[in-house]
Amino acid sequence: MTKYVVSYSLDYAHEVHVGIEAENEEKALEKAANAFDEGTIWDDTPEMPLLYDEFDEVEGSSLEFNIESAVEAFPKPDASVIQMRRENFARKACEDLVEAFKPENPSDGFSPDLLFEAYQKARLAIGLER
Repeated sequence: MTKYVVSYSLDYAHEVHVGIEAENEEKALEKAANAFDEGTIWDDTPEMPLLYDEFDEVEGSSLEFNIESAVEAFPKPDASVIQMRRENFARKACEDLVEAFKPENPSDGFSPDLLFEAYQKARLAIGLER
């Protein structure tokens, strides 16, 4: 069988709301534009809290699948996929850590097996393993 790289895209509107304290509306817009240009608008700081961040599919956009290429082997994942995987592992590591220390676990106060699973996922989250 042949391996294919298949793509699809959908049109989305990305709407973000942040809190900005400024002297007036013009200064607030200027601060937002500067933060966007610097890539810090999503940092969610006390000075500029992230209030809303959502992707909404544009009405009327059509779903279309395309063949990008036929390949001998699948290429390595893009940095965006690696970041998504790390974030998922981090979330799972946190969930395992909380679960490991639940009161219903062994009398020593935690589950060593769950703690080790959390550790392994944390290593994946920070890129120490694949």
